[in-house]
This record gives sequence, structure tokens and C-alpha cells, in this order.
Amino acid sequence: MSYCKSLILFIHSMILKGIDDRNAGYYRSDPVKIQGSRVVLPNPIKVPDLMEEFLEWLSKNNELHPIEWAAEAHYRLVSIHPFIDGNGRTARLLMNIILLMTGYPMGIIRKNDRIPYINSLEKAHLGGSKDNYYKLIAQATDRSLNIYLNAAEGKDAEPDYSDELITIGELARKVGESNAAIHQWT
Repeated sequence: MSYCKSLILFIHSMILKGIDDRNAGYYRSDPVKIQGSRVVLPNPIKVPDLMEEFLEWLSKNNELHPIEWAAEAHYRLVSIHPFIDGNGRTARLLMNIILLMTGYPMGIIRKNDRIPYINSLEKAHLGGSKDNYYKLIAQATDRSLNIYLNAAEGKDAEPDYSDELITIGELARKVGESNAAIHQWT
């Protein structure tokens, strides 16, 4: 279990190195909020105990499918939000280490998947289903595998969709937002 803790603290320290050296690799001692979210994060006093429970879960011989285990580890870490900053980046790197260690490619959350990714996490944190979140992580991992397989066959790593245009309504449906929200963002 101490190996898992050391790994997570090391990942976090690398993320914040040169940005916030004082907090890099240390659990937070202050309350935090996710900007624009209704999710209530744990009190900083609870963080060490929550992390010990998480690390115990993480170090067990897990019976979950490796992709689900990696996604669940990511979800649990961001649910605790143990750091003042860099929680999502740390969780994504931990997820990808688990995927690589279990023989899977990394699950990269693309820039255009960011809103569905955040929405699926928030939905789950507020008591909703994790299905959209798990699906997004599985699709990200599958996409990486296809990139590797195409590259191994000498094909383009990923098809170029830059010429495909969609309407704002189609985009709104894809990301689960209203047309007005998409207009406002653009």
C-alpha cells in the first residue's frame, strides 16, 4: 500500500513541480471547490483517512476488468480530491499507469471529450449513474488501441475528421448540452 501512496504523491509532485512547489506531493489542508460544479468535496481533515481507504482498495487484487478498475481508481481519487490542485491530472495519470500495467493502452481524454468527461464525472459524483463515465474511458482506451494497431499496419494513426462539420444542434446532442449553452461557449 505504501508503494501506491508513494506513486500517487510522486505523480502529483511532478505535476505541480515549478507551479506550486509548496503543495506538490502533499495532501491538501484547505477546503476546495470545483469551479462551476455543485459537487461537495470532502473536508480536508478527512482526506488522509479517505486516502488510506482508497489505497487499501487500490492495492487489493482487484476482480474488476482492468479498464473498469483503472476508471474506478480515477473516479475514486477525484472524488476524494486530496490535493489543492492537479487532482484530475493525477487521477488520469494513475488511470493510465493501471491500464499500461494490465496490458492496455492509455485512455487519452481528447480536448473535444473534455465537456462530456467532466459532465459524466459530475453526474456520478451527484449520485447518478457512472455508465457515461465508464463508456467514455472505455472509448478512449479503444481509440488508443486502434491508433496503435493502425500505426503497426502502416496506416494513418487516426482518421482525419477535420472536414466534417456538424450543426450546433448535433453538437449539443453529442455532449448533452442545450443549444443555448453551445452558443454561449462559442
